[in-house]
Order: sequence, then structure tokens, then C-alpha cells
Amino acid sequence: MKMEKKDEFNYTKEFLEAQSYELASNNNYTINDYKFKTETTFLLNSIKEFKKTGEIINFSDLSVWGFLKTEFFNDSIDEFEKFITKMKDKNNLEVGCGPCGLLNSLYWFENRTIIDPLIDGYKQYQLSIHGDSWFNQEGLICHSKPAETIIEELVGKIDGFVICRNCIDHTQDWKLIMENIGKYSAIGSYFLFWSDLFHFNGTDSGHFNITNNKDYFREYVKTLGYEIESEWEMPENERHCINIGLIAKKIK
Repeated sequence: MKMEKKDEFNYTKEFLEAQSYELASNNNYTINDYKFKTETTFLLNSIKEFKKTGEIINFSDLSVWGFLKTEFFNDSIDEFEKFITKMKDKNNLEVGCGPCGLLNSLYWFENRTIIDPLIDGYKQYQLSIHGDSWFNQEGLICHSKPAETIIEELVGKIDGFVICRNCIDHTQDWKLIMENIGKYSAIGSYFLFWSDLFHFNGTDSGHFNITNNKDYFREYVKTLGYEIESEWEMPENERHCINIGLIAKKIK
């Protein structure tokens, strides 16, 4: 699928190449990874069942929940469920959801917004394979546009949490995206974040470097009005990257 140029954002050649890389890579994963295909069918069926019965599947039944509880909540399903339960009636946002993400799997949440320039491409591909897409859910607001573009109606409205995982090292202007997230976040809301910051073996057409200095990045997050409450990382020798994950609270 060819990326279309959108008037509201000034694409660079590198950004277009990165987005084409991401769409092809993720669509390839969507069709070739057996577990992902199985879970897609399971999730789509669960959404239909929820509409009929109001039944919510167990938190541990999807791997997207599994890695999130492992990464952000010390592998505690209780802590993850407690956090999710607290957020379910609030306004929540995901930036860079990819072909699945978190919020489109939390199908019982009413107030969910996702931003990703490739949503339309992912949705089209899911429809061609499954005849349905979780991007079609009621109550899920989708913005298929670059996260660098401010969405004015979201400013100050996200009182639950923003999650941005494995996103900003694939983008054209990571600082602008982070600034927008800070603008969307209301005082008292939470920010769940993880990204590679610096790739030891160089970058390909789908990745960019951010910084090789974690202290710089931590301080930058604080300038956006956040207080970092917890932090984690994936082993650098496994990812061949400097990376950082954190949960932060908006305090100003």
C-alpha cells in the first residue's frame, strides 16, 4: 500500500520510507504469525460476544496484555487489572497502536482514542483477511494521521492514561509527539511509555535514533510535567539498543 501525502503534515522522504517499512512489516507479521492470527480471531469473536452478553474475557488470555503486565506491572496480573479497572471510565489514548496495541483490545472501555498514521492501512488489511477489524469498534475513535499533528479536541482531555509503546523511534519528530502527549494529558493522568532510544548497529529505513543518554530523556519527560513513578528496560544485549520504559504521572 502506498503512503498518501496528507496536507496537514509536512512529510520527509525518510518518514515516508519509515511508514512504508512499518506497514509492510506489520502486515507481514499479521498474516504470517500463527499466534497473532489466532488471537485476532479470538479478539474479534470476544468483541461480538461482549456486545451480546457483556462478558469480558480473562486478562491473561491475550499476549498483548501479557507483555504489558510483564513490562509495566512487574508481571502482576492483579496490579495490571487494578490499573485497568481504575481507568475504564476515563478518557484514554494510545499513540502508535500498530496493528493491535492495547486500547483496541480493551473493548469494554467506552472512551478510547488511538492515533497512528497507518490505521487505515491496518484496517484495510484486517478486513481483507478476517472480514472484520477491531478498528471498527463502537466507542473507538481512530485518527489515522501522524502523531506530530495536534488534535485540538484532545488537549487536556485525557484523564486516564496515555500509552505510547514502540513508537517514537519510528517517527519524524519524536519531540513534537511527546509535546502533544503532554498537552493531551490532564493533571493526575498516567503515561505508560517504552521505546528504543539508540540502536547500536545503526538504523534501517524503519527506525530513527533518539538519544544515547537516558538521563537526558528522563529529564525531557519531566519538562513535560510528568513525575516518573517507575522505570524498566529490556536487556540491551538482546535488543542491541539503549531503551527505556516508564510509568509517569502528570503533575503540572
